[in-house]
Amino acid sequence: MFQKIIACTLICFSAFAAKAQYQGKVYTKSDSAVVIEYSNVKTNPWMGGMGCLELTMGDLNNDGKKDIVAFDNINTKIFTFINQGIAGSINYKYEPKYANNFPSYIGSYLILKDYNCDGIPDLFHRGSAGINVSKGYYLNNELNFSPYKEIWFPGNFGPVNAYVQPGDIPSITDMDGDGDLDFVAFDVLGSYIQYYKNMRVENNLSCDSIVVINETTCWGKTVQSNFWRTYTLNVLCKGFHQNGYIEPIFEEEKGWEPGINPINYNYQINSKKTRHAGNCMLHFDEDGDGDMDMLIGSISYPDVQFLRNTGTATNAFISAQDTMWHSPDMHVYCPWFIAISGEDIDNDGKADLEFSPHQEKSNTEFYLNNKLYYYRNTSLNNVPSYSLQSDSLLFDETLDFGSYSYPTFYDYNKDGKQDLFVGSAGTCDTSNLQLKSSLAYYKNVSDTNKIKFELVTKDFLNIGAKKYQGIYPHFADITGEGVVDLILGNNKGQLVVYKNTATNNNAAPNFTWLTDSFSNIKVIGEYAAPCMFDVNYDGKKDLIVGTKSGQLYYYEDTSTVANIASFYYKTGSLGQFSAGGNNFSYGYAAPNVTKVDSNGRMQLIIGTGDGTIERYDSLEANIYGPYVQLDSFYSMIQTLERAVPAIADLDKDGDYEMIVGSKLGGLEFYQQVLLVGSTDTVPIVINDAISNFTKDKNAFSIYPNPAKDKVIIENKYANQNFSIELYNPNGQLIFAKKDLKGKQIEINISNLVTGLYYYKIFNHQYLKTGTLQKR
Repeated sequence: MFQKIIACTLICFSAFAAKAQYQGKVYTKSDSAVVIEYSNVKTNPWMGGMGCLELTMGDLNNDGKKDIVAFDNINTKIFTFINQGIAGSINYKYEPKYANNFPSYIGSYLILKDYNCDGIPDLFHRGSAGINVSKGYYLNNELNFSPYKEIWFPGNFGPVNAYVQPGDIPSITDMDGDGDLDFVAFDVLGSYIQYYKNMRVENNLSCDSIVVINETTCWGKTVQSNFWRTYTLNVLCKGFHQNGYIEPIFEEEKGWEPGINPINYNYQINSKKTRHAGNCMLHFDEDGDGDMDMLIGSISYPDVQFLRNTGTATNAFISAQDTMWHSPDMHVYCPWFIAISGEDIDNDGKADLEFSPHQEKSNTEFYLNNKLYYYRNTSLNNVPSYSLQSDSLLFDETLDFGSYSYPTFYDYNKDGKQDLFVGSAGTCDTSNLQLKSSLAYYKNVSDTNKIKFELVTKDFLNIGAKKYQGIYPHFADITGEGVVDLILGNNKGQLVVYKNTATNNNAAPNFTWLTDSFSNIKVIGEYAAPCMFDVNYDGKKDLIVGTKSGQLYYYEDTSTVANIASFYYKTGSLGQFSAGGNNFSYGYAAPNVTKVDSNGRMQLIIGTGDGTIERYDSLEANIYGPYVQLDSFYSMIQTLERAVPAIADLDKDGDYEMIVGSKLGGLEFYQQVLLVGSTDTVPIVINDAISNFTKDKNAFSIYPNPAKDKVIIENKYANQNFSIELYNPNGQLIFAKKDLKGKQIEINISNLVTGLYYYKIFNHQYLKTGTLQKR
């Protein structure tokens, strides 16, 4: 167990009664709790979930083995896994610290390749022009990067960028077998394939050089047709016409192999046709003939297309295609825009194939089954042969509930230990591509040495059959009969109730469906997150419902008859606040009134839309508020969107644990490491005479946040000088810049150590405060 220290400081940013205080890190993230599913112990259960991933590999810890870097370009989040395996085996341990060594901004794609012959992986990602390169180096046996260059080539009127469509993934490999890396991407219209040839070897340049030319604007003599799976082959590569774009027309068909359809075409002018961005490509030698063939994932299709090159390494010619590539085992299928990689997952020295969704489907709340297909290369010679091994690589070793996970605790089996229940926005039902929400139940099987959870069912009470849109679970007596019922909030703002027909709370519960709309309660703004607490201290538990807007609805139990609850709407703004940070559109308040630490007090905690947790007190002093905000950034916990915390003493040792759900559909586990006394100590006041300032949350903005090397401050009142101050968690001023002037000011923070800082930005009239994470 972690060594405890006494809380000695609180940091606050306001001298008002409702002031934001910072208690410090009461909880710290941990992976110590064991999760067992189907007799297997999960390797990486507490990652918090993963989304649409792009896979690349490189040695992150300088131990001679390639590790996995999985990049979620939608959420710009990097997941790093250290290779624990040996030749022919797969064993990767999630180690998030290595992700902190990557640049703070990664655009569209992330590829690790060694361009400068030093055996250290270098970083390629989308820059302002298309391809940005950073040089890899080791510092304390951890892979780090320093900026190198963006890739341009000589044009008729000066340098031209090696173009990559926004959202596309280029191919970076040695296309011509000369020992240096080349670059391939679709053109600006997403039709012809551009080949940017690296001339390092030809020009006898040093290894630490990348100099490219645009070798051809029509690699393979093929063109992608207008939203068709079929590529036009054997094109004349005339490109553009002065009156429009060259569009192919069928002339004749030649023979084809099964699944392969080579076709010759003539051309006509068609100025109305459009092409599309949205292509991911991988070049590899599929038939062992020494030239590069090609796999393509398109934004238009749920599978991948294959182009066979029967030309030479230096003069490619695509003569055949498979419009829906598949191995003998299984056709690759993701409902949206497939990313492709060719990494050696099993450490046997042969490149395998991996496929995953590259983007979310529209703006819906699911990640397309969180798929990551792994096809193992089983060949015994230089001609690859691929066999499907998994459609959930990496995902099968973590907790994954689809998207937007909502945990809660309840002692279901009456053994005195709090069991874990997890609802979610759902996973994708592949039969109709609709969300399917269910409720998972994990039994608490902890002992004196270890916190442990064991899966009982992923669909408790067969709730998935109800097809609810979103499940926010809470266990409390809502029917008024003295036993705990199951309450499910949903995205429609309604409360579903499963009534407990057990005789008392010591008996085994028996939940039966009662209603899909309890007392016709439907909160405005939808996304109902329920909890129950005796708000007015009359001995009856009232109903509090969090909403998308960040406000709390309060329904008072006004019952007068025993064993029959009756709820009356009192207010839609309980506590007179709106949860969630200023930088997020909606609050998505997920409330719970509980003991959060060892001080013994019941406090209101709220998960918010911006991924932080807020803490409030003084509920008993004023029913309607305003409540006192003790923390606007509780325990410095920051997830992706819509944090949902659940807190309990899981192993009965007197210390509390917290499990947090969020957007990516997984869970994060935290243990209490700060022993909080029965009374809070006197806070350190950072902002003297704060009442002299006018509130304007839009006066200043600071980004990016988290940041690595620099931040930008935007000043709404550009004609007024302003200042910035940064404080460490102990309230000590560690950085200050005064009398800054301008609409946008860049601040260098590269010399600051990694960690959390509190900032104060102010001029003579306006003030903004908040937290800044230095990566």
